Amino acid sequence: MQATVESDPKITCFDAVWLKSSNVIMVDCVKQANFALQNLFLYVNATSQQVINKQVINDIWVGFTSISRRKVVHYIEDGE
Repeated sequence: MQATVESDPKITCFDAVWLKSSNVIMVDCVKQANFALQNLFLYVNATSQQVINKQVINDIWVGFTSISRRKVVHYIEDGE
């Protein structure tokens, strides 16, 4: 399944995980910064299908300049 959550050409999204109990979808993306990529996690309301204003942006430990794929793994321990 594919969905458009971001139209900024500097952002590439790879995978998503549905946090059912929160009714939120977390989307794993990267954003082109000045010299390397930054992690960017977008949150989507699963009911309204609207992007939530909260974003988490952090630097990638190694200064990657390109990423072709990656996958999110959702581990569950005693709930979510």
